[in-house]
Amino acid sequence: ETALLFLSKAPDTVETRYHLGLSLARRGRNEEAAVALRDLLKREPDHRGALQSLARVAGALGLDEERRAALEKFAALYKEEEKTQALAIRVKDLRAAADRKVQAGDPAGAVSLLSDASRLAPGDLELLLDLGRLHVMAGDRTAAEGVFRQIVQRDPLRAEAWYRLGRLLTDAGRMPEAIASLEKATQIAPLSTTYHVSLAQLYLRTQRAEDGVRELRLARHLNPQDPEGAFNLGL
Repeated sequence: ETALLFLSKAPDTVETRYHLGLSLARRGRNEEAAVALRDLLKREPDHRGALQSLARVAGALGLDEERRAALEKFAALYKEEEKTQALAIRVKDLRAAADRKVQAGDPAGAVSLLSDASRLAPGDLELLLDLGRLHVMAGDRTAAEGVFRQIVQRDPLRAEAWYRLGRLLTDAGRMPEAIASLEKATQIAPLSTTYHVSLAQLYLRTQRAEDGVRELRLARHLNPQDPEGAFNLGL
């Protein structure tokens, strides 16, 4: 009864509705509990706790059809979660196998495994970023560039992908594109010393000394103990 008193005064959130429904059911006030749980499920149809509780309440009220529908929905959600968990385990296993291939000096084999993992989890951009790195290790720069461009297209604020793309373009001698990518990385993550130093080095290679010095001074300000930044600034 004390719980019901406080819940009646609490903000009308999904959690409040859920605990209100539970408390009403525990007091035997099944019709009121059913109303609260139905209202919750209108807001959040996949709330498994509410579905399970509604099934109990509907059973107590003799509402067999509603009870059956709630249990079927609950079972479907549970099955989907099991499928998701099994997929996550498979992706994790493929990642581990790819790591073992890298340690054994077989980056091409690791690429194959991580490509399979990426197909299973297409929304995992960190996984895709790792795949791009592996393509670089395996010497397939064209594939790596394609992966990094795919990432920045899907998530333009992914600084690491812009940075990796910039380094790749630098190695290919495509300096204007490389500068644009590294500038994007520093804009998104302005506190990254690594990004500023890499951009500075590229400025210096393209005879933009003042821009390079500016980036190196900023990098030194961010991390005074970094020897690479200090060395390049001295040069």
